[in-house]
Amino acid sequence: MTYPLEEGLQDLSEDQLFAITGGVAAKTYTVAAGDSLSTIASKTYGSQAKWKELYQKNKDVIGNDPHFVHAGQKLTL
Repeated sequence: MTYPLEEGLQDLSEDQLFAITGGVAAKTYTVAAGDSLSTIASKTYGSQAKWKELYQKNKDVIGNDPHFVHAGQKLTL
């Protein structure tokens, strides 16, 4: 599974990213139009039920209402 990466990093393999960051690189996901936390959790964690975990990691980006994510927001996975 692939995720949108920061500009300039998209051509690197996962092994290269791991080596560059010492294994501590956080994967990110850029919200697309029509996404919800449950659909993002399903795509990235394999379960819609993990939306609360995704929300807790990104509450500072999303705000107080987990039902409203906006296209272009970058979420930490």
